[in-house]
Amino acid sequence: MKETNTPSHLSAEEYLRAEEGRTSRCEYVDGRVFAMTGTTLRHNALVNNIYSALRAHAKNGPCKAYTIDVKVHVQSANSFYYPDVVVTCSKSPDESLIAESPVFIAEVLSRSTSLVDRREKVVTYKQLPSLKEYLIVHQTKKKVELHRRLDSNSWEILVLSEGELQLLVSMPCDPMKMTFDELYEDIQFETGFVKEEQKEYEISQEWDFDY
Repeated sequence: MKETNTPSHLSAEEYLRAEEGRTSRCEYVDGRVFAMTGTTLRHNALVNNIYSALRAHAKNGPCKAYTIDVKVHVQSANSFYYPDVVVTCSKSPDESLIAESPVFIAEVLSRSTSLVDRREKVVTYKQLPSLKEYLIVHQTKKKVELHRRLDSNSWEILVLSEGELQLLVSMPCDPMKMTFDELYEDIQFETGFVKEEQKEYEISQEWDFDY
């Protein structure tokens, strides 16, 4: 993300009004607005694999999967984010731009968002009372980090690189099984591919670039 050339602080209401007229997406973090960068084909393919599996699994049930242009509001942090994939079991008007009471969120890591997804968003998303699972997906290797709520104050973290994922375990819909082959379908891991931009962040060399 890259901070936009806007007034130093906007209210949430001002941000939402401005978003209605934008052709590009911006996230809002406690008064500051950050423009979202584009994604690679690899990133997009992973998002589609996750979304397609969740959408098919949740069909005709109480939960719905969304992607790309649907925001999540973390009221306690005064923030609005655009997750790569989100699942909600709350009924909302079809014209709503916000996924209310999300129960599942997935983010695919890239060099431009890795630190935000694995640090800021981990802390912020876990403030959502409704959230049960937060899935972080690496795109240069078969590896995921699954944060799953155990109770109101504690989470377990599963780091997996093979086998089968169990998702939607604590939700009204049935649990979903997804293999790593399905998650990484059509993803090639040859060297030399074009990486997403990292210039939006000034990052010290000791930070973890593993994504």
